[in-house]
Amino acid sequence: MTVRIRAVSSPAEARRWALLPERLHTNKPGFIPALRSTTLAAMNHRRNPLHRHAHISHLLAIRDGMDVGRVSTTVHPAYNERHGTSAGFFGFLDAVDDPEVYAALLEAAGNEVARHGVSTLTGPYNYWSGDQFGVLLEKHDRPTAVFQTWNPSEVSHHLARCGFTPRDEMRGYEISTAQRSAARTEVLDRADRISRALGLLSRPMNRRRIDRDAGLIRDMFASSFASSAEVLPYPDDVFDDMFGQLRPLLDLDLVRFVERRGEPVGFSLTVPDLNELLAVWQGRITPIEMARLRGRLSRVSGVVVLLLGVVPGSPMGIAPVLFADTLRAVEQNGYGSVHTTWVHGTNSAMHGLLSRFAGGGPVRRWALYDRPLRQDVAS
Repeated sequence: MTVRIRAVSSPAEARRWALLPERLHTNKPGFIPALRSTTLAAMNHRRNPLHRHAHISHLLAIRDGMDVGRVSTTVHPAYNERHGTSAGFFGFLDAVDDPEVYAALLEAAGNEVARHGVSTLTGPYNYWSGDQFGVLLEKHDRPTAVFQTWNPSEVSHHLARCGFTPRDEMRGYEISTAQRSAARTEVLDRADRISRALGLLSRPMNRRRIDRDAGLIRDMFASSFASSAEVLPYPDDVFDDMFGQLRPLLDLDLVRFVERRGEPVGFSLTVPDLNELLAVWQGRITPIEMARLRGRLSRVSGVVVLLLGVVPGSPMGIAPVLFADTLRAVEQNGYGSVHTTWVHGTNSAMHGLLSRFAGGGPVRRWALYDRPLRQDVAS
């Protein structure tokens, strides 16, 4: 039978959409289900403030009465205005390994975003560029860290069959705190020399002024990525919602600020790798587990650097000082590894720095894909 596409329009359909990856991928190596409650909250326009800033929809693919695929679509006017683009996003792409299902989902996604006057379908973005994005290109049999996307190996092939071409590549690194190399020692020593020469001071997030420090992160992130090809500043309500979700997970010693002459010039936001717990919880967290979360987090071995930024106009050398300070805080708090999220393929300076810290190249690669919409659809 043919594949039928249905827009999610009820709580029951939202639950089917949210739970579909578990049914499709549970027995696949590398798959870790997201928390169901988190996914459902993100879908809800009353609970997720991003819906105030973007046009978001959720589509289900159905065949023979069974859900066989899902996708989200987003048109984010602020993104297109900032970058001078005419793009609609697809994301949360999950389906059975069948070209017909992928083709139907992506065609429907293109039709949906075209309703808002855009001319290109691009992704995957899990809603927008401030969240998870990209198709994982390798090592699909190993779990990713939290906030890194995972997908089966066939996804990139289905996108190519459907006329999508790779646009950008991102890379992720893993750094073992136990590893000691001459290159890392050299970078740490250089960071110390820069710190002394510039009179830099580092500190963790202030336990008594968490909200103020969170505002500093939001503002510095916006300024440090003002010219980014992908990243968009967080609207205040979206940032507050994101930080509110992160707050129970924070180890405040891992949220670092570098200051010069009493003013912050850089920050890093690093969190414990929740995927180590999600692999056990399998999409569900009970009230008892939530009450025990702080104790559980103390046994997590890895951390993930979510955000890192340097204020424009700051002296050269702030980034290595900031990353060295972050790595030392990770070591001092007993964690065993550091994961990065995505580093754009063209960011040669950051790749060079991370390669020296890691003692090697990236461990994972992701890509974004584009497809022009047909003129009769786009118009």
